[in-house]
Amino acid sequence: MKNIIYSIIICGFCINSLSAQENIDSIKKSHQGKVDRLNEKYEKALKSINKKTLDQYEKLFSKLMKSAKIDKALEVRKKIQEIKALLSRKDNKLNPNSEKFFTVPRKITRIKVEADGNVYLRIRKNQIFLEAPDYRLPTVFEIDGKKQKLKWNKKRISGPYSIDTKIDNTVSLKKIKARSELFISEKPSLKNNKTMVIRIIDRPGGAPGIYEFELWAGKPNLTLQSETTVKKKTILGSNVIASFSGSGGKNTRPFTVPAGWEIQWDAKGSIFQIYLHGQSGDLIGVPANQQGAGKGSSYQAKAGIYFLTVNAMGKWSLKIVKIK
Repeated sequence: MKNIIYSIIICGFCINSLSAQENIDSIKKSHQGKVDRLNEKYEKALKSINKKTLDQYEKLFSKLMKSAKIDKALEVRKKIQEIKALLSRKDNKLNPNSEKFFTVPRKITRIKVEADGNVYLRIRKNQIFLEAPDYRLPTVFEIDGKKQKLKWNKKRISGPYSIDTKIDNTVSLKKIKARSELFISEKPSLKNNKTMVIRIIDRPGGAPGIYEFELWAGKPNLTLQSETTVKKKTILGSNVIASFSGSGGKNTRPFTVPAGWEIQWDAKGSIFQIYLHGQSGDLIGVPANQQGAGKGSSYQAKAGIYFLTVNAMGKWSLKIVKIK
């Protein structure tokens, strides 16, 4: 009888041992499968690496450490270090603040459009929508020299039209032809569903105007722009918030000011005009409309983020100054 009982106990122990071993084998197989799958992703990630793959490796590393699978954990840890190094190199290459990035510009597309009043080009990823809320609808719209067929809906919107490259917030605009205002009024962001907005303000006066411009990935070298060069300089420890200079027309970069500030300018040519825009691109006012050379200033009361559109003939310089 005792032999029978011992046999049952031993058999039960063996069954439990086999079950435990099967569980261990199953865990090993599961982890090995995950390692193999992630390794495949890793090989692909060498060409197109992203943080999602890194996150998956780090989660797997934690699970392996908790399961005391040190060898596999060390293998995964090595991959994590390599991925971080690759991501770091990629960030340095693509970082829009990187000097190298800015010195290697690349043209995305060239656009030609007719405008009468306000015209908006809304670009999301690689799709362009044309909106013309004022006056006559445009009859001319070209992308890289190819004429586009315009079909307007009741909201006076036409599109979408495709370009080869997706737009991001590093894209800049180079004017080719513009008789009035042409500028980027909104950069892509989460707030506007990653949509870039290019605004044309064609002042009333006869027939519609033709506007032509290029979009560049990154910031074009100054030698690739028009003869106008613009410099922004913040002087610490003084009342000068920013300074700009150029020859001809240009949009300045945005600047932040406190309440009570002034635009001070010195124009050398026959015409000098300044248009003040809010952060969203809305026209706030016209601080300067000067005929002939000379200096001047315009006081502004409200704090905020602004940028200027300068329309001029001849050289000019201006400063944004805090008023004590």
